[in-house]
Amino acid sequence: PVGCTSMTFPLHLYITFVVWFCAYGYRDAEILGTVSPPFVEVALQAFDHPEISQLLRDPQNYNPNWGKRGIALSVIYYVRNARMAVQHITDRGAVSINGDGHQRLWSKIFKWEMDIFSSFIQWHDNQRDASTWTQFAHTVHRVLDGRLRPILYALQASNFNVDMAVWADYALGPKWLSVDDAHKNSPPSDREFDPQLPFIPTLPNGFPLIGFGSWPMTGAQCKDAVAKALQSGYRLIDSSENYNNEEVIGEAIRESGIDRSQILIASKLSHDRNYGDGVTTEAFHATLQRLGVDSIDVYMLHGAIGDKQRLRAAWQQLEVLYEAGKIKYLGVSNFAPNDMEQLLSYATVKPMFVQNKYDPFTQGQQAPWTASIDEWAYRYNEQQQNADDKILVQGYSILNAWPNQIHAVQDKHAQWIASKYEVSTAQLLLRWALQHPMVGILTRSTDERRQVNNLDVFSFAISDIDMQLLNGLITLFSPFDVQWMHDVYGQVGNRPPIDPHQEL
Repeated sequence: PVGCTSMTFPLHLYITFVVWFCAYGYRDAEILGTVSPPFVEVALQAFDHPEISQLLRDPQNYNPNWGKRGIALSVIYYVRNARMAVQHITDRGAVSINGDGHQRLWSKIFKWEMDIFSSFIQWHDNQRDASTWTQFAHTVHRVLDGRLRPILYALQASNFNVDMAVWADYALGPKWLSVDDAHKNSPPSDREFDPQLPFIPTLPNGFPLIGFGSWPMTGAQCKDAVAKALQSGYRLIDSSENYNNEEVIGEAIRESGIDRSQILIASKLSHDRNYGDGVTTEAFHATLQRLGVDSIDVYMLHGAIGDKQRLRAAWQQLEVLYEAGKIKYLGVSNFAPNDMEQLLSYATVKPMFVQNKYDPFTQGQQAPWTASIDEWAYRYNEQQQNADDKILVQGYSILNAWPNQIHAVQDKHAQWIASKYEVSTAQLLLRWALQHPMVGILTRSTDERRQVNNLDVFSFAISDIDMQLLNGLITLFSPFDVQWMHDVYGQVGNRPPIDPHQEL
């Protein structure tokens, strides 16, 4: 790199630079350092994924009722990690697996990845044709079981040295987010944890950035979990009319002994039939009755339904309830940037937050390759003069595999990074989300110890390098290029050349 000499530039970084220069050409950018991600170990996790394991056992008859896209994207993620494992080997001349040198092995894996991608597209664009899913399952079986598995075992046994450059101009990963802006809005990292009085940051209006999610718990399990959460320090409890748990949540809150004014209750309008003139107000009052309250702190639309006329009518009825003092804050859930723009075009009361699925593989997106809700909220908030007018992104399901995709807590990348900070993988992921500007989180556990641990995320900070690595995982998961994220792992710009007609 410019300005560096062999006397001042560390040898291991120099070697990495030479490898990158020879393979991909010169990049006029600063290298922050090099890392050795556990690509092989991650790729091998494909065979432990519960849904992929079922697919491999019986591809002809594997046909889950839901979550197929999450399964397909998980397959692509694992195969991409296999390609990264070969791509970032330092001593390429030492590679020989089943007679294949580095270039041929790298090209083979990419060709198989493209076979899976093509099969995925056939299914994605023709989902009513059941045969397209069966064809996809057979392609995955052929690649993973018949071809890739022995190569991964050989790579694991060979233990080749892997060095990947981390580039300064990629900042934290998202193209729209500067390091300075992220640091300016980052939560505390030097708080000594007090389990008797846990610290939970709030917005200027007092809204907590950490809440307790209740889906899919019901009955006694839900009531007990909410009671424990309140005793552990949580003061925001999230529900919905379709979770079938509003009644027991109301009971847990009344029996907690905590003043009602100290607790924020959130619920949602979920059923399609309840969007529209009259029915929205009726559904809202039914929620109040089930919760046993006269008003609610947070009420949301649970999705941007296709009938935009009924969607608008539902929001306008919520505005009436807001003006009547029945709702303190309005919000939405599972909305994309275009849904937010449409809502704001007629809303007289703006939503305070948008609640979306949020983990390193989706990051608030309805699909990982779509426009960034984080970026949309960031741009919107830049234009607001009053702090109370800003919109929060609240992430749910950060720690679980819904819908049938990778379990972030079990992902070897996340576990590897968590080990650096001597924290649990759950704590790392929750902290990762909170280090994004104006992002809050919902956590969920029935275990009181885990509930408490999930609040202990303010005694450490994730480094810029590790934020870049975690944010960049979406580029390995998304089948399509993520336009708003830098090519952190080099999976887009450094693809090997292949001849589609050559048998590999």
